[in-house]
Amino acid sequence: RKLAHTKGYTDDDILAPIQYKESAVKLEEKDRQGLQDLYATLEERTDIEAVFVTELSRLSRQEIVLFKIRDYLIERKIQLICENPPFELLDKDYKLDSTAALIFSIFGCFARQEAIEKKERFARGKEQKAIEGKFSGGNIPFGYAIDKERDNLIVIDPENAELVKEIFRLYESGISQPKLAKHYAYNG
Repeated sequence: RKLAHTKGYTDDDILAPIQYKESAVKLEEKDRQGLQDLYATLEERTDIEAVFVTELSRLSRQEIVLFKIRDYLIERKIQLICENPPFELLDKDYKLDSTAALIFSIFGCFARQEAIEKKERFARGKEQKAIEGKFSGGNIPFGYAIDKERDNLIVIDPENAELVKEIFRLYESGISQPKLAKHYAYNG
């Protein structure tokens, strides 16, 4: 909104921002409601002159999607104004500005790389928590619990420990897994 004001737009000129908490990495373009709302608004309204973004990665972290959006805006002569890094996609004749094209490409690549690094950091963090015996998401095996007082350490669940021991004793005595499953499914 502030950036739009600096470009001469008033509050009456500015549409409500499209804001969704959605992953530009995990979701496909068709599944991102924010992008679909943007396309729908631009299709419905012929009076829109510019789209403002705080940073390029807010549109997408996938270069192919970014370039599709860029081409869509160029075709419709709609300016893309980015706050960080500061650039305007189109020149005064509504053609792709050569400097903006370079900035767009570089920061599109940065957005993709940032997403890759974020995934890798997340995976390393989960792996480290597993090494430390701490909960890092997912399902806890039956017979274990999370001890929040001990920094999410995975510990034996005393309530179910005896049941787990009993199941193992019965299995070792020759009772098959299907029979055990039926027995405990019926008898709880």
